[in-house]
Amino acid sequence: MVGWRINADADYGTLNTFTRGKIDLREVRRNWEDILRVVASIYTGTVRAYDMVTILQRDGHPTAIGEAIAAYGRIFKSLHILAYIDVDETYRRDIKHIRNLQEGRHSLARKICHGKKGELYHRYQRGLENQLGVLGLVLNCVVLWNTVYLDAAVQQLRAQGYPLRGEDMARLSPFVSKHLCVHGAYSFALPDLPLRCDPRAARPRRGRRRRRRHVTYRGVPSGQCSRQCSPVLPGGAGCRGPDILGCCVVELVTIQDSTPIGSDG
Repeated sequence: MVGWRINADADYGTLNTFTRGKIDLREVRRNWEDILRVVASIYTGTVRAYDMVTILQRDGHPTAIGEAIAAYGRIFKSLHILAYIDVDETYRRDIKHIRNLQEGRHSLARKICHGKKGELYHRYQRGLENQLGVLGLVLNCVVLWNTVYLDAAVQQLRAQGYPLRGEDMARLSPFVSKHLCVHGAYSFALPDLPLRCDPRAARPRRGRRRRRRHVTYRGVPSGQCSRQCSPVLPGGAGCRGPDILGCCVVELVTIQDSTPIGSDG
């Protein structure tokens, strides 16, 4: 942090290190009329502040008028820093209150401009200016709506005899945003269902067919096989004869039962 002084020979004690800068009042006096002309042009709206900043610079460096305005502004900047570090905390509290108001406005603007995380992606300046202008318009409308309804709520509480304290009233802010629903509200109407509903009971009963597998062993009569395998087969069925592996081949026959589920028999 650097402060500025007007008199280079002055002794400020412990603030000598702080006041390392030098303000040239001769330059301010020499361009004083031009400074007044610039201020009047901006105040009356003849020239936009953005255009004036461009005029006061040339190739990234300030012009003579720009240097004079900067030197004049350093006087108030030094006074502001000295008042901020003063023992009295009133000035710091006021600045903090103003900063809280600004942060509240920025927070409300971020919630309104929720698309694409609040970032602007226009490649041209006019598109950015249009989007920022619309955002400022919507933001002002929301602040006006909050102010009107907060005042109506306070008046209703007073009419009902509710005690209102001054310190509570001082904390009211028109930048509240909890009541805003930027994503919309969606309602889904569900059909009236019984309290004890069985999903299977609501469906019609169908005649599904159950598949039953009955395995029987069909082979040649016992005694015609070269190997004694008939005692192994269930029911004493015979064998068709040995296969290439030297064991008996048993023909399995599957019978499909077409009895519906839930029916008798």
